Amino acid sequence: MPVLSLDHHVDGPPRLVAGVLRESGPSARAVARVGARFTAPAALLVAGDEIRVALPGGFLACRTRITRAGADGLWSELAAGPAAVLRHSTRVTPAAGGGVEDGEGEPHALARECAEELGARVTVGERLGTDLPIGRRVLRIHTARLDAGSPEPAAREHRALRWVGPREVAALGWLDADRAVVAELVALLRT
Repeated sequence: MPVLSLDHHVDGPPRLVAGVLRESGPSARAVARVGARFTAPAALLVAGDEIRVALPGGFLACRTRITRAGADGLWSELAAGPAAVLRHSTRVTPAAGGGVEDGEGEPHALARECAEELGARVTVGERLGTDLPIGRRVLRIHTARLDAGSPEPAAREHRALRWVGPREVAALGWLDADRAVVAELVALLRT
């Protein structure tokens, strides 16, 4: 059976995103833009609700039944229609890496990320430079030192990892957001 899969990143708290998925209004407006009609029994969908989608004139109408709705996503299966099988699932998963989680401060998030991505224990120091916008996120740079007894950092989620000095920093292939702090990083390494 053919499967259509689409990944889309929505920058927001996962539980909020899961709640928004249950709203029937945005889906109704989206299918209306292509001339179709979306009918749901309520503004917020729950397991057991049936949704009807039809092209103009009722052509190729189908009904799907919500089989599960919760903090981890929304699932439905075909209840009636022209297809033999139709299943829909929208899973909510936290963004991978790089973020401050709910109830977590920036220094703790940085220490956690270093442990997860590098296998190293660090003590977080001062904040460095300015806040840098990256889409809807903000990149903030902090200094950090390896804790006594910490394993050396290892490339767990990266292709390579190496220590560099102030003269080598500018020559590295930096991403735009990281490139914006190279001068401050070089100055810090020279102190």
